[in-house]
Amino acid sequence: MKIQSNFFNNAANAIDSKYFTEVKHYRDNKSTEQIHYLLELFNNGCLKYSTLIKKIAKLCNCSNAEIENIINQFLEPITTVIFRKEKDGSILALFPYDIWYRSDVMSYAHVGQHSGACYNGTIRETKPASREDYTELLNELQQIGYNLEIKQKYNHSKFLQAYYKAANINH
Repeated sequence: MKIQSNFFNNAANAIDSKYFTEVKHYRDNKSTEQIHYLLELFNNGCLKYSTLIKKIAKLCNCSNAEIENIINQFLEPITTVIFRKEKDGSILALFPYDIWYRSDVMSYAHVGQHSGACYNGTIRETKPASREDYTELLNELQQIGYNLEIKQKYNHSKFLQAYYKAANINH
């Protein structure tokens, strides 16, 4: 997960202003003090996202979903990617939830960069790429700003949600 710049201050202010309006300084209240500490740990990479959400929700006496909505505002969006190796040895990145056109998904390669690809056809015609195979393409994608979650296969329900949204179909 990638955090936006000034994550700690933005997340702390958002939580404090929603759940602790009566607290003037975070150290005046045990819960706000703990929340700020948890945010600091997460900001520094010492606490998992799921733990952060669960603990802050408990301290705020609210649902995990409410805290996720606040925290996610200050995280860079995550894009799911599946790396495949073509017969000629070139590596292709598939973005299964980014609809390109109709039912094609967005893809990316060193040559040609972004384009559309038929997900099922590409899976049929290629093999899974190893970490060693896709490292160079992964680095290229990260350099142009992608925050990636690497998967081996996609979730069909999630694909359908993305497809319906892109096609503006209420389902």
